[in-house]
Amino acid sequence: MDTTGDDTTLTGTLDIPISAVLRTERGVFQVSHGMDVVGMDAVTVGQLREVRAAEGDILVHRSLLQRAVYVPFDAIKDVRDGAIVLTITADHVDHMGWSHPPLLDLPFP
Repeated sequence: MDTTGDDTTLTGTLDIPISAVLRTERGVFQVSHGMDVVGMDAVTVGQLREVRAAEGDILVHRSLLQRAVYVPFDAIKDVRDGAIVLTITADHVDHMGWSHPPLLDLPFP
């Protein structure tokens, strides 16, 4: 599971890829910064902020009253109609423990 960015980036103080290829166990998808992320019930969860290939997740920005979430690649079902579709409904997102980035699984010395 990894992403391959293209050469298109937003200009300014941040170097944010506008689009990337997201490779998951379910397929290869072209995704874009700001793309809607929806539950399998088509209810909006938020917007794609970042693809974190090394961590195996995407960072999803949500409304001011909700925390951003780190959705693992294996929770992505599809990309269709311009949105990233999850394997769960939108109302289950808050119960998945995705409000903090996963800890790296590093061995202790």
